[in-house]
Amino acid sequence: MRGFDGLDALPVRHQTINPASLGATLMAFTTEEKIQQLENLVQLEPNDYLCHFMLAKLYIETKNFPAAAIAADRCIALKPDYSAAYRAGGDAYRLAGEHERARDVYTRGIAVAEANRDLQTVKEMTMFRKKLGPK
Repeated sequence: MRGFDGLDALPVRHQTINPASLGATLMAFTTEEKIQQLENLVQLEPNDYLCHFMLAKLYIETKNFPAAAIAADRCIALKPDYSAAYRAGGDAYRLAGEHERARDVYTRGIAVAEANRDLQTVKEMTMFRKKLGPK
C-alpha cells in the first residue's frame, strides 16, 4: 500500500493536518486506501475532526453506514459547530434506516448551520429531514 511520502503536512501530535494537502494527496488513492490512510491518521491524531469527517464521507460512499455514523458523531463531538458533520451524520443514519436518529441529527445540524449562516447546508438538511416524514 502506498504511503504519504512527500506530504509536508503529515500529522504530528498536537499539530493540525493541512486539509488542502491531505485532500490532494488522498486523490491518488483508491477509496479503500483512503479509508486505511485516514484510519491510520485517526490513530495518530484522534482529536482531528477533519479526519473523522472525511472518514464519515468515505464510509457513506462505500455504504458502510454504521461506521459513517460513528465517524460523524465523533466529528460532531470534537467540533460541534461544524455543520457539514451533521449533514454527514444525518445522511449516515438516514441511509442506515435509522430515521429517528437521522431526524435528530439533521435538526441539531440545521440549528448549527443557521448559526454559521451556512444556508446551503440548512437547505439540504431541511430537505432530507422533510423526506423522513413526521415523527
